[in-house]
Amino acid sequence: MSGSVRSPLAVDIAGRPTSAQILGASTPGGAGAEALKCLFGCDGPKKQAPGEDKSTYRPEQYRAIKGSIDQNPTYAVGTPAGEQYRASLRDLPLAMQARWIRGEWGAIEGCYFSIWDPSRMVIPFAEVSAHWWDSYFISIDYGFGRSSAAAYLHVCLPDGRIVTLAEIVEKHMPVYEFAAEIIRRFDLDGAHQDGQRRNIEAVFQDPANKSQTGTGHSVRDQINEVLAECGLAAIDGSNDRIGGWQLLFQLLARGQWLIADTCPLLIAAIPSRVHDPKRPGDLVKVGGDPLDDAMDAARYGIYSFITATEKPPELVLQEQCRRLAEQGDLTSASIHHLNKTAQPKYRPVRLGRYQPRRSFR
Repeated sequence: MSGSVRSPLAVDIAGRPTSAQILGASTPGGAGAEALKCLFGCDGPKKQAPGEDKSTYRPEQYRAIKGSIDQNPTYAVGTPAGEQYRASLRDLPLAMQARWIRGEWGAIEGCYFSIWDPSRMVIPFAEVSAHWWDSYFISIDYGFGRSSAAAYLHVCLPDGRIVTLAEIVEKHMPVYEFAAEIIRRFDLDGAHQDGQRRNIEAVFQDPANKSQTGTGHSVRDQINEVLAECGLAAIDGSNDRIGGWQLLFQLLARGQWLIADTCPLLIAAIPSRVHDPKRPGDLVKVGGDPLDDAMDAARYGIYSFITATEKPPELVLQEQCRRLAEQGDLTSASIHHLNKTAQPKYRPVRLGRYQPRRSFR
């Protein structure tokens, strides 16, 4: 906001005490636009700014007065300055004309996820048919200074669709405390699942988090110290930004990625991301914007989960046996392990020189 002025009046014209007032003006779009749009209810309902505590927001303290170019006498019709400025605006894209001429906050020029449709892509949490034995994975993008710490819990349903179930986006939260919040809020210890832990197949993290801090322990090391309580450990996710955004776009368009209504920041972030004119295929990165951190965290997990290489057979066998054991069927787990690891006692005799079999693809 620019041009803010605090009212010096202690009482109003009726002699009643007045609270402090701030008058401000801002054009739609730009850094911080999403926060102002939420706080003041510009072209939509009032709500707390992204990443802010809902309990401290008082909607009655905010009021938006919509303005347009016609209310600015400097650029009035018929004046040299007005005609020149209006002519320059007519050359802009339609979305920018809507913002700067008519004062519409909902218009987004260069929106990356132009196919966004919350009626199809947002699902009520209560309608997600997921069980503890389904394939879950977590994605983390930790930041402490200007950036936020963000984490998401995803599940891959039996039909192949991915649903993002829960989110954590916090500012200025120490890394150990953040890792503990992941366990608590994602219920990784099974406290709310009748003692059954979710089948977490992987925890993906921003590759930059493996850099060492001043204490000699990287962010990833510190998070893994806490996640070890649940038998988990974070690994590097893919940081292919362009490939990641393209994959998320395709998944949304095909109905293969859904977001639960328990992830309000991610739901706000997707339609607000715009193309980066300096790097085709990428999104504009806005430092300090919690929505930006939310998108990065979601991308790390989903892109890495889908593009990950095939698991080693030993790991697949271990997971299969563990699931049987957790269901109480130790006999089946033991038989399954023996069948998969047993070696044949006899091998056919080969005559002549041995040549390895070649496979052609």
